[in-house]
Amino acid sequence: MLWSAIYDLKMVIQGTSRKSMNEIEAELDKIEYHCRKYVDIDDVEEME
Repeated sequence: MLWSAIYDLKMVIQGTSRKSMNEIEAELDKIEYHCRKYVDIDDVEEME
């Protein structure tokens, strides 16, 4: 989903996008919402 949004943004820059910026921003908002549960999770697992 994130890569799709990135490519949509690239296509907007190139002038070949079928989506509006509002549609892309809505997708990015959904991605942000789904990522919120991982905010406080460390990237590295603790060593035992």
